[in-house]
Amino acid sequence: MESVQSACQKLNEKETRLLQQIRTADAYLQVCMDHTYKHGQSCDVNTAEDIMTAINDISNELRTELLFVRFEKAIAAGRTNPSPSISPIEQGS
Repeated sequence: MESVQSACQKLNEKETRLLQQIRTADAYLQVCMDHTYKHGQSCDVNTAEDIMTAINDISNELRTELLFVRFEKAIAAGRTNPSPSISPIEQGS
């Protein structure tokens, strides 16, 4: 079984990679915006919109994946450092 430390290291690496992918997608979206600003009159608007939508969809998928990687990290951290206090759910019982 994989150690918690090894699992956390893999999650950190995945988070770093996802952040780089998100920055890349955002940069390419900005390039499309800049190109449209400079050459919009010579572009097919529907094609440009489809391209920007596709890049935006990729960025959103990466952000969702990042959310779950961070959630996994929080779970792993909670397992390695359990809080001695009672959770709010347990207090209500």
